[in-house]
Amino acid sequence: MPISLTGKRWLVQERDDRVVRELSEALSIEPAVAGVLFLRGIRIKEQGDIFLEPSLKHLSNPTKIPGIIPAADRICDAIRNKEKICIYGDYDVDGVTATSLMFLLLERFGADVFYFIPNRMEHGYGLHAEAIREIRKAGTDLLVTVDNGISANDEVALARALGMEVIITDHHEPPVELPETKYIINPKVSGRSTIDDSSSRLSDSSSNLSSSLEGDFTILAGVGLAFALIVAVRARLRPSAGSPSAGSPSAGSPSTGSPSTGSPSTGSPSTGSPSTGSGYHVSERELPNLSEYLDLVAIGTIGDVAPLTGENRILVRHGLEKIARSKNKGIRALMRVSGLNGSMVTPGQVGFVLAPRINAAGRIGDAGTALRLLVSSDEREVEAAALILNQENQKRQEIEKEILGQVLERIEKEGRDDKVIVAHAEDWHAGVIGIVASRIVERFYRPTILITMKNGIGTGSGRSIPGFSLYEALHACREELLGFGGHRLAAGLTIDWDRIQRFRERINRYAEDHLNAEDLIPTIKVDGIIDTHHISDGLLQDLEKLKPFGMGNPEPIFVSRNVRIRNLRLVGEEHLRFQIQSRQGPMTVIGFRMKELLNSLSEDTPLDLLYHLRYNEYNGTRSIQAVLVDLMPSQNS
Repeated sequence: MPISLTGKRWLVQERDDRVVRELSEALSIEPAVAGVLFLRGIRIKEQGDIFLEPSLKHLSNPTKIPGIIPAADRICDAIRNKEKICIYGDYDVDGVTATSLMFLLLERFGADVFYFIPNRMEHGYGLHAEAIREIRKAGTDLLVTVDNGISANDEVALARALGMEVIITDHHEPPVELPETKYIINPKVSGRSTIDDSSSRLSDSSSNLSSSLEGDFTILAGVGLAFALIVAVRARLRPSAGSPSAGSPSAGSPSTGSPSTGSPSTGSPSTGSPSTGSGYHVSERELPNLSEYLDLVAIGTIGDVAPLTGENRILVRHGLEKIARSKNKGIRALMRVSGLNGSMVTPGQVGFVLAPRINAAGRIGDAGTALRLLVSSDEREVEAAALILNQENQKRQEIEKEILGQVLERIEKEGRDDKVIVAHAEDWHAGVIGIVASRIVERFYRPTILITMKNGIGTGSGRSIPGFSLYEALHACREELLGFGGHRLAAGLTIDWDRIQRFRERINRYAEDHLNAEDLIPTIKVDGIIDTHHISDGLLQDLEKLKPFGMGNPEPIFVSRNVRIRNLRLVGEEHLRFQIQSRQGPMTVIGFRMKELLNSLSEDTPLDLLYHLRYNEYNGTRSIQAVLVDLMPSQNS
């Protein structure tokens, strides 16, 4: 297989031409776009309609998630009985948005609720024994986890021994042995519900989703799972106590409220008297419009790099629309300090602008700042919090840059012979090394593990490449480690400092048996072959319908063969620019940060081009532009 000028292989993905043609005709879209839909798993018109026009009515009934109805009933009982509820979250953007969502809405439902977010350096990830004791001392009766808890067997046992009941909502991979609680909400715990909730199940008739697109709840981020539970709770609080119709999370109008900043509070129970059924009902007029909170769901889902397919695609598509005109004062303040003032926010702006600022607090500071930003209604408090998060993000970037420079210097000094890069230093920031490991993987396309010292023990974070399971590699080296966890592409570990060199040697021996030379060449998946003369405004309009792009639904990449380029030059100091011929005349191709390829190109040599197609707005004029991904000398010339 030929290698491109940037050292990559191209893989044109296969599709069924008959199915693509049928989709194109049935959906009235360009064949190239129908081909992309095929590669996204769309086979019939009904699926295509939902993908191209995702509506909230297409959301699946959340009561299909095992355990969600008993958990919703338990929360309703806590509201009715004025029990104190603690939301135990996580310090990353998914955990912070999930905690904010759960806290704000339970308070709106009239709950006596507060939250707790662990400190990365003090408590570490997940439930912490000393924190649980303090939460119980605050008078907590019901502990609800978001984005954590599924592996916290000992901590859940402690909470129950202290007199609290525990509801776990967690989207991470469950262990073989689950925590002992009646209330576990994790779609990946298939068929392993710890209770029989058949008597509480609601009719499937409330689901408006086509049977050809059954909802996959396993892809939900922590905030998406929290939202599903809230939908079920809201349904139980409605006077009719009907099914939480997937199509009506927005029923009712928002009521006013002044969310607290997270300290234990008495709450303000909504009007309504205890009754039979779910036990506690609130008038439809007072129940909040859940769709107004989809901005939080979108930020957490994108920030957690969850697949933007199925349920997530619907939630994020509508959540992005909410962000630009958010009623959340903290989100508006964060957008201002971030310089985002557009009428529509993109997944890229969420993932690379908003989410890192929320994450920064948990990485190098106190995630409580991010919580206060998202739950407070005080203008001064949210403005101050937004400024702190912006500063923390700048500090994180400086730390990241410094560590990256040190790692690159070591790689240059020691060479690049290792298939798995392992580097360590005592003073690297534990909250940043995972990001730096990702940067190293991007640059060298090698699995990378960076280790720093914490409390006298090596603490590491690793990132990998497709084709090499980091989790399995660590399992093979477990005798050298104190502990490890994670999945194929990302993992963490702890290790005695004096065993790091032995670990480096051992994991590289493992890699020699599991990685060949071709595995270390990056591969770009291509969504279709296009003749440049077929590029038109109609094609771009159809491509726009595929948004939002992200994990699981990447922006389409097309290849055009044997293309002649004209007017080749540099733009600015590092961007390539040239023109090719399209149906509508000359079309600009821009190659961002590709100046090093300039001397390898000639207008006399035909090229194979890999690119995205986008609209470009300049001086009030809209034109079609190709954004270069890669290129190579034409294989057909």
